[in-house]
Amino acid sequence: MEWSARAGADMTRYPKSGKGGQWTIAELNAVPPSWKGDSLNDGGGLTGEVRVNKAGQVSIRFRWAFTWEGKATSHFCGNYPGTKLAAIREERDRARNLKKAGIDPRAAKKVARIEAREAVDAKIREDEHRRTEALTFLDLYETWIRDGVSRSDGNKYIAGSFRLHALPVLGAIQIRHLTEHDLRGCYRSIIVAGKIATAVELSKDIGQMLRWAEKRKPWRGLLVEGNPAELVEINKLVPADYVKERDRQLSIEEIARLKAIFDGTELAYKDSKRKYGTERP
Repeated sequence: MEWSARAGADMTRYPKSGKGGQWTIAELNAVPPSWKGDSLNDGGGLTGEVRVNKAGQVSIRFRWAFTWEGKATSHFCGNYPGTKLAAIREERDRARNLKKAGIDPRAAKKVARIEAREAVDAKIREDEHRRTEALTFLDLYETWIRDGVSRSDGNKYIAGSFRLHALPVLGAIQIRHLTEHDLRGCYRSIIVAGKIATAVELSKDIGQMLRWAEKRKPWRGLLVEGNPAELVEINKLVPADYVKERDRQLSIEEIARLKAIFDGTELAYKDSKRKYGTERP
């Protein structure tokens, strides 16, 4: 193919249609690597610089030339073939219309980039807010059991209690929707099953967890209505005659120490000259 050209440090080349004409897609696709650095004049102030990468692939960087405040400058319109030729010309036309309206196309492009970045940031914040609002009782428990509590048994008892009694009932409830009624219903079902001590201990643990959450982000922002555990009085849910009992097997050392206490009080009472006022064994 032969295109008209003008000699210079680099060549300014024109399409087959001649000076003032526009390049066709077929002509651009036929541009050889040997034209590297040459300019392709597309008319209307739009020119493309021929570039060649290390792999020998040709691309054309199009810019629209104009003057602003008496100085020659240019506006980037796109790289071909990454950007379609029609879109490149549309960008040139948009920039030309902005200039006619007294607006620097470069400044308008910068503003557009800033607005696009702000829109992305706003979308990210919106997504983070949505995810935060969707956090559940289970999400809080998993964070608290990992970072907020440390019992001597490695949290085995708490984990078992929550897994059996709390998570099946409360796990899916969003923290911002958790109410005293949810907690009370959970404790009542455990009490009805005859596990009163378990309900009492669970209420303490859930209360501790929610108090921990009140002091930390993002949980405190979800407890806007307050801590629902503070509104549940477990003693009003258990039977009036309930007395907590606890069984524990004493170690050999504890048994020996207990016997020594008994023996000591017995001996002290026996040797006392005044029985009145002395502790009876």
